[in-house]
Amino acid sequence: MPESGIVGKYIDIERDDTLNIKADKTYEFEEKLRNGEHGWNTGNWDISKKNISFTNTTPIPVVGFKLRITKIGESEVPLQLEFVVNEAKKRVQFSDMRVLYKKVGIDNALLSAVSNRILIKTFNFDSIVVKIPYFPFIEFKKEKFDQNGIYRIVIYPAERLYELDKFSYKYRNGALINRSEGIRYRRTN
Repeated sequence: MPESGIVGKYIDIERDDTLNIKADKTYEFEEKLRNGEHGWNTGNWDISKKNISFTNTTPIPVVGFKLRITKIGESEVPLQLEFVVNEAKKRVQFSDMRVLYKKVGIDNALLSAVSNRILIKTFNFDSIVVKIPYFPFIEFKKEKFDQNGIYRIVIYPAERLYELDKFSYKYRNGALINRSEGIRYRRTN
């Protein structure tokens, strides 16, 4: 399929989102948020063997969240925090982690990330700050935790998370489709 066949306006009827794919290999995406507001992003698109992928999203959306913190065990390490986004089993990426004492960061060697867990090798701190893409910094006060505890922290996004750049899509019969996530954008022009 020639790239010009992809260019056009698409709508996800179920979510009321609009996607404009432009001939200059850029796109504009307007997302209807749960609170009724609209989010807006731009970026680039590419096609390879009927697979369309979206990259270079700007601005990267930041969504609000709610947390559920549950103690799930004991450890020899002073503190372990296991992160899960929306009960999904997907790997959580940490873009920043800090342990603070009197609002000053302490030695990063006292922190390590293993899969979805952060291991804190000291209990001499005031708070822990974690940055996960799409969310603002999340701060945890020491008082929330017992020494040598293992905690599961479930992050529930307040809004839907922008999905265009997370998946690839197939182009079929005037639609962009990702079957695994049940996402379908229908062409309108």
